[in-house]
Amino acid sequence: MSICSLRSLKTLKLNNCSKLKSFPEIQDGYMENIRELDLNSTAIEELSSSIGHLKALEYLSLAYCKDLVSLPDSLCNLKSLKILDAHGCSQLEKLSKDLGQLQCLEELSLAYISCEWPCLSGLCSLRSLDLKKCNVTQGVLQGNNNYLSSLEVLMMENCSLLEGEILNHIFHLSSLKILAISNCNLKEGEIPIDVRYLSSLEELYLEGNHFSIIQDIECRRNLGEACVGISNYSGEGICIVILRSGGIPEWISMQEMGIEIKMELAKN
Repeated sequence: MSICSLRSLKTLKLNNCSKLKSFPEIQDGYMENIRELDLNSTAIEELSSSIGHLKALEYLSLAYCKDLVSLPDSLCNLKSLKILDAHGCSQLEKLSKDLGQLQCLEELSLAYISCEWPCLSGLCSLRSLDLKKCNVTQGVLQGNNNYLSSLEVLMMENCSLLEGEILNHIFHLSSLKILAISNCNLKEGEIPIDVRYLSSLEELYLEGNHFSIIQDIECRRNLGEACVGISNYSGEGICIVILRSGGIPEWISMQEMGIEIKMELAKN
């Protein structure tokens, strides 16, 4: 009996089956109740187009499937899919051009892959996008006022920003709460100007970049944590964290000996 004939199956975990190279064909009407499919760290080389028959699937993990070369276009038929994790698929050459049809998708992780990027417009429910260590182009983020309007978390640490002004096109991300652009080789004047328009932003991570002046950022009341160095601090108001080994930069005017600096701030 094929595993695909288990009509009541809701969860199937095959993660770390390192010799598993293929997943069986799924006939229409079979495995119709499955909600979670975990193929993390398997040796799968390709997914059959029949995966599009899993109409109830909400969670699909393909993380660290290092032999996986492509994803079938039928993946975009998974209208119930909420979480797609494909991070660490180092051989992945392309993503479906219709990925934006996954309107229920809430979390998308494509970290540590280098492939051709599709347009992500249409992902109206997406709340978390992980693009760590990817070659990100401007078209991935640029869009109209409704583009990725539900996005709350954008992780872009260690990214190769292939187009110089890519981060100046994120002002439409009105729901964004966490923006991580650490170790992106940002230099003087390259902190994105449009950060000032992110009215929901609470956490901004800028560690490991190469600027000495913070400019053009208008501090908003919501910004509760701004991490610029290696250390970490959470608290009320604005926080700037300084590299432990570099001392206090000259551009900070209030400098004193000791472990803290006290100063009066305007009430506004």
